Amino acid sequence: MFQKFGPTHAINDGFGVPKSIHTIDPINCDSFLNKNAQDWVISPRRGQAIYPLGQHGIFTTHGEVWRRNRKIAQRHIGQGTRRARNTENVEPDVKLLFEAIDAIGETDGDGWTGTFSLLDILYRFGLDSTMRQTLGKSTDTQIDNMEQKTGKQFPDRDRSEDININEVRGTLLNTIVNRVKLGDGMWWLATSLKHSAACRTFKNFADSLVKDTIGRHKSGSGVDESTGLVGDLAREGYDDVDLIRELVVDMMLAGQSTVGPLIAFLISELERQPDLFAQLRAEIIEKFGSEKNPAGDMSLDALKGCTLLQNCVNEALRMYPIMPIIDRRAIRDTTLPRGGGPSGDIPLAIPAGTPVISFIWHVHRLPSEWGPDATVFNPSRWQNRKTSGPEFIPFGAGQRVCIGQQLATTEILYLVARMVQRFDGVEREGEVDNLRKRYTVVVSPKEGTRVRLHRAVD
Repeated sequence: MFQKFGPTHAINDGFGVPKSIHTIDPINCDSFLNKNAQDWVISPRRGQAIYPLGQHGIFTTHGEVWRRNRKIAQRHIGQGTRRARNTENVEPDVKLLFEAIDAIGETDGDGWTGTFSLLDILYRFGLDSTMRQTLGKSTDTQIDNMEQKTGKQFPDRDRSEDININEVRGTLLNTIVNRVKLGDGMWWLATSLKHSAACRTFKNFADSLVKDTIGRHKSGSGVDESTGLVGDLAREGYDDVDLIRELVVDMMLAGQSTVGPLIAFLISELERQPDLFAQLRAEIIEKFGSEKNPAGDMSLDALKGCTLLQNCVNEALRMYPIMPIIDRRAIRDTTLPRGGGPSGDIPLAIPAGTPVISFIWHVHRLPSEWGPDATVFNPSRWQNRKTSGPEFIPFGAGQRVCIGQQLATTEILYLVARMVQRFDGVEREGEVDNLRKRYTVVVSPKEGTRVRLHRAVD
């Protein structure tokens, strides 16, 4: 469509009236996300998609309510905060991820695991880690999966309530996807008894932990960093269960669905370039030692000092952006800088109420911005290149830029470093295409990233 109609064009109804504007022009993205953000609001589709959860959180509100919620979250998980930078918080779930790989993959005598779905394990890592950071307690989805696949029990774990939160997550995300596809007028059709039950289950699960943490704080029995974001808010005097749950819903929907697919795509790209995998592993071993003989603290600052690691993650964020599509709706008559006129190089008039949809996936692959190899995974392109600029916005831009970008980046850098430290080889299953994509809430590997890994001996 963009090749046929240009980088900015209208999608019209049957009478020729524009229904929405589609754009992959970085200048236009910078305009409605940043420079002229006051002319735009988020689409009501967000609230419709996640109803009845998350109606008053950061994702679905604007104005004073949005500013209040964002400030609350910013103080605890925003850029530069201790929680967002602390790699030690990630380690428990990384160890459990490795335990899951060993249990499900069943490493044989030559050091290779059996073939398994890396994406599924990464999804569970994301959900457990997000809930641990938020509620102070893992949802144990990794353990549930190990028990189901191996038939073994893990009785020594600090288990959550006996609910399948991963199944709840899947039900909620499937409903969100279907509602987005149905659109403004028909979204409500994607409601089922199963979805309603999933909403009640998650609400009860979150409310129980929130009330428990608030009660412990008020009784003076101790609430520390291990109780997550909820504990932080309790210590600040917040006792509004509904408000805190809204923030928990935001974190769950944002955190658990994004880190996993990105790392899965990155591992698949490294599998296709064994020399690059070896170079990345050599950098990590030189900086931090091997897993059996560690030689340095794997802090966020130290990880950022690993040039190739940082370049690989930046390139993965470019090719597989966490938010592949961003949309806004004009609240007044306004303009986009480009898209008007016969050649599309003058301002384009936008009537109030018109949606604009930007396909970040294509913005990140524009040959005009990234060169003729824009569709090739090439970390070396990041040598001496800045990550700022409207042509690279994996976490959005402007006042609504993703609050959790530092938290997500910390998890990504740390987990990738730990994986290449532990494993020195990766192979895909037969001729499966682990880079084949599907679009749900995010873009993810359609085949589930079918791989086997080789455990390093050093």
